[in-house]
Amino acid sequence: MRIRVLVINRKKNVYDISNAISSNIKYTTTRVGSASTISFDVIKSGQMSFHEGDMVKIFVDKKLYIVCYIFAKSKKEDVISLTCYDILRYMQYKQSYNFSKKTATQIIKQVANEFKIRLGNIADTSYILPDKIYEDKTLLDIVTDALMKTTVKTKKVYTLYDDAGKLTLKESSNMISNYVLGNKSLATTYTYKTSIEESYNYVKLVKPNKESGKGETYIVYDDDKTKKWGHLQFYKKVDENLNDAQIREMAKNYLKYYARTKRNLKLECIGVKEIRAGSVVLIDIPSLGDIDLKKLLLIEKCTHTLSETQHTMSLEMNVIND
Repeated sequence: MRIRVLVINRKKNVYDISNAISSNIKYTTTRVGSASTISFDVIKSGQMSFHEGDMVKIFVDKKLYIVCYIFAKSKKEDVISLTCYDILRYMQYKQSYNFSKKTATQIIKQVANEFKIRLGNIADTSYILPDKIYEDKTLLDIVTDALMKTTVKTKKVYTLYDDAGKLTLKESSNMISNYVLGNKSLATTYTYKTSIEESYNYVKLVKPNKESGKGETYIVYDDDKTKKWGHLQFYKKVDENLNDAQIREMAKNYLKYYARTKRNLKLECIGVKEIRAGSVVLIDIPSLGDIDLKKLLLIEKCTHTLSETQHTMSLEMNVIND
């Protein structure tokens, strides 16, 4: 694998630091609500000069792979350690909005245009969201909330990410990998965990009522899971503009999502550069704890470790055993 790393500073000077890199490049993507993190070490030499805010471009086998920006650096003797983030880091501004009759797609495009964030392919989410006022929320939190509400309503999962410098939104069905990961294919080790620490079998939603001063309560529960686990309650205030049918449907969807044993799988694998958080991959591991696993899973977190001589990746995913 051929890796080339360029730093472009604010004066548009370009430094090829490929031969100065003294560590592996770690590239971590998270599916929801976080910028990607890129870190590596450089041996300082010659006229090399770069600062916080400078752009970094990483090419793998002559193809642009990552665009990121230096946010932190530290030096120990002649070694400089850099921490960079992708374009989603620039969506951590706080802002207030009043959205009416907007889709998540329209919200993303409006925010990106206002803050001059370069757009790539943005999927059409179609679903028109309930009117919503956001006060002092980060742009990323606003967009994440819009996408989560869209998922609850449409059952479609979307991933917002930086694709080589362009803000991109894709639906999970368009991010299915051709690779199979498992005991006999690319995976080297795995860790499997089951838990009910973040599970709920009783959902209580409350809609504020300004006229009466009392909240309207909506409750759904799973009696079998309550007998099995004890009373585990999920409580949430909902938007007062939602109608009864919308809230009841929301409560049922929350119960369906939370009233299950959470299963988490971590895989250590030979690296595949096309796989990232948001990718959907077929996982094939027979006799995985309490289940046999052979199904498509959504990658929640992915860390690539790259050098010219090796490429590995660590993956985290939730296992839904319906």
